[in-house]
Amino acid sequence: MHSHAVRILSCYAPSDSLARPDYFLKLCKYVTPASLLMGDWNCVLDQSLDLKRSSSLPYDNKGATELQKLVDKFKLRDELREGMGLDFEFTKKTATQHGYALTRIDRGYTPVIPDTQITPDVDHITWAHLADHSAIKYTISDIREKDTPKTKKALVTLLEDAIYDKNLRESITEAISKCNADIESEKDLYNSMKKSIKHE
Repeated sequence: MHSHAVRILSCYAPSDSLARPDYFLKLCKYVTPASLLMGDWNCVLDQSLDLKRSSSLPYDNKGATELQKLVDKFKLRDELREGMGLDFEFTKKTATQHGYALTRIDRGYTPVIPDTQITPDVDHITWAHLADHSAIKYTISDIREKDTPKTKKALVTLLEDAIYDKNLRESITEAISKCNADIESEKDLYNSMKKSIKHE
């Protein structure tokens, strides 16, 4: 992405809680700071935020410590949790002998990817008839994409005030660089803008 290599891993942590810690320790050797991990982790990192259930018995959350260490080591982010703050979301609803358990065991952990925005979502509908888990969807978009009319309007505004005219070339160059758009060359754009202003 934008000349940055990203390693994508699809993970399924064991439902056997005794096997989970070792799974995360072994997974660590495949992860890098540029890894994007999506998976069913079968544990949660924060029981106060990602778990609701009717039982008061201890929750079998083995492996959470090892997973937390992995996430911290590579500075990966739980975009959905960061965006929700203290709100609750779940990806699995389980009927238990004590009633129910709602957990967010399906999550993504993402690296910082320059010039991108990552938008996470939980889809409770699409796969509802096929699985007991809700789908998680992460959309990665290019924040450098630009709306040419808006950029042109901004450049015209600069031209309207003569005090900025001497710095116009530098401003246009910076704007084009940031937008990374295939529009007119710097010189042609500069001249056409000035011509446009004179006619208005």
